[in-house]
Amino acid sequence: MYELPAYLVWGFLESGKSTLIKETLNQDYFNDGEKTMILTFEEGEVEYVKEMLEKTNSFVINIEKIEDFTKEFVRACQRNYYPDRVMIEYNGMYSIDDLMDVVDETDLELYQVIVTVDASTADLYLKNMKSMFMEMFKMADLVIFNRCESDNIDKPAARRNVKAINRQAQVLFESADGTVESKIDEELPYDVKAAEIVLEDDDFGLWYLDVGEHPEKYEGKKITFKGQVYRNRTFPKDAFVPEQP
Repeated sequence: MYELPAYLVWGFLESGKSTLIKETLNQDYFNDGEKTMILTFEEGEVEYVKEMLEKTNSFVINIEKIEDFTKEFVRACQRNYYPDRVMIEYNGMYSIDDLMDVVDETDLELYQVIVTVDASTADLYLKNMKSMFMEMFKMADLVIFNRCESDNIDKPAARRNVKAINRQAQVLFESADGTVESKIDEELPYDVKAAEIVLEDDDFGLWYLDVGEHPEKYEGKKITFKGQVYRNRTFPKDAFVPEQP
C-alpha cells in the first residue's frame, strides 16, 4: 500500500468537530486538489453537503460501530478510493486505544491531533468525565475551545488544565463570531519583577507552567518554595528539577 496522512479531530458530541473539518477543507492551503476521505464515528448536527464535498474533492464514510474500524477496512478504502489523506472525526466517548490499534497496524500516519471543546459545556464534562478529557489533552497537538463567551469559560484556568497535562499543546479560544485568541494574559499571584520570588504552596503549579514557557522571565532571580528536587548524575553542576510533593 502507501503512507496515508491522517488528521484526528477528537471531541465529545457537538463539540464542533464537523464544523472544524468543513472549515479546514475550504481553506486554500488545504483545498489543493488532493482527495480527502472523512471517516466519521458519529452523526452530529452539522452535515457534509454534496456541493461542499465536490468542491473540496472529499467524500464521507460513516462508521456506525467502532468494531467496524479494522485494518482490513482501512486497506479496502485505500484499494477502492485511493485517498490522499484522511480526516478522522472521532467521538470522545470511544476509547482512543481502539483507534490507535488500527492506526499502528496500517499505513495510516497520524500527522496531527486536534481536540475540540464546547466552552459552554466544558465545566460539566470536566467535573463528570475528567479522565476522558485528560486523555484527549495528553495526545493533542492543538486544543480549540469554541463558542467562547465572556461568562461561560475561565480562559486562564482552561489553558492551565491543558498545559498541566501536555505542555506542548497549543491552546486556542474561538468566540461565537469566529474570532480566535491564543495569547491569554494571566495575572500571576506573585511579583514576577521582584529579584526574589517566594512561592506559596498553591502557587507552585502555576509558576512551574510559566517558567517552562517563559524561562527568560526568571533568569537571575532567586525562587523560594517548599518542595523537593530531583537530581541525576548526568545533570550539569547545580542543575536539578524542582518538584512539589
